[in-house]
Amino acid sequence: KVGIQSEEIDIQQCLVLLEFCVGNNFEELGNVVLRFVDLHFGNVCSEDFSQLSETSVFAILKYEERSCLEKDVLDALIGWIGSQATLDSDTKEKMLSLVDLVMISRGDLLKVVRKTSLFEDKAIFDALEEQFDLEDVNVALAKNGGKLIAGEPKDHNSSCLRDPPHSYYELGYYDQSGYTFNKLGQRVTVELSKEYVINRIGFLLWDEYDRSYSYTLECSLDGITWTIVLDCRDLGCKSMQTIFFVPKRMKFISVAGTRNTYDDDGDPESQHFHIVNFIATLDLTTSPRMNSGMKPIEL
Repeated sequence: KVGIQSEEIDIQQCLVLLEFCVGNNFEELGNVVLRFVDLHFGNVCSEDFSQLSETSVFAILKYEERSCLEKDVLDALIGWIGSQATLDSDTKEKMLSLVDLVMISRGDLLKVVRKTSLFEDKAIFDALEEQFDLEDVNVALAKNGGKLIAGEPKDHNSSCLRDPPHSYYELGYYDQSGYTFNKLGQRVTVELSKEYVINRIGFLLWDEYDRSYSYTLECSLDGITWTIVLDCRDLGCKSMQTIFFVPKRMKFISVAGTRNTYDDDGDPESQHFHIVNFIATLDLTTSPRMNSGMKPIEL
């Protein structure tokens, strides 16, 4: 059992609860249940997933904050479709259209998805093409359409969306420049040129004077509803931050600083969060993926 909003949701009962919420238009509680289903999707799917109504399956597929693996969602959907003797073709096509093929690995697209015959070859090849086009492209850079909509460059050549600096002097450490900043508790927000599938975000922290930071990293499709990608409020973070996560579609990326260890009441920079450069990309390498740049705070 897992406590959520002072209630306990049991894995064995969560699908029953989802049916109740969807059937009675309990939107707020339904979102809580959908979040639980998303976080525990593997265990939930081992229950009576095939007994869900069409409406509940659509609710899962349309849940915008979905963070479970898209391949797991497809596997569950394929099982559900196979269990429905009277499912009409229009409903099946609408459900399959809600599966984001770009978020499924190349190997699974070619060796698993294609063999199901549920998707046209064109849809699969379009997904592969988008993956190839996005691979290792930093879509946050200004030259690729990224815009800084919250936060302020220190000077005219200090935007964190410029091409990454290559030297100590380009970093600006020698004269306290070369970074984008905002007050602690406020966002540094990047708006991408369009929605992109991303699974790696990185940014270089301006950590002169041996300072470290804490922060929260979030993403959004509309700039209004935000999903936490990584919560580092209880960690000490220095230099290059590299964060991997399940591929997600996003158009806005936000970093809000919560702590700066530089202790100088006379220097306003001690109350700021500073980013030197920013990376958002689709990383399709098969090498081990580990977050880096953060560690437990030393008391």
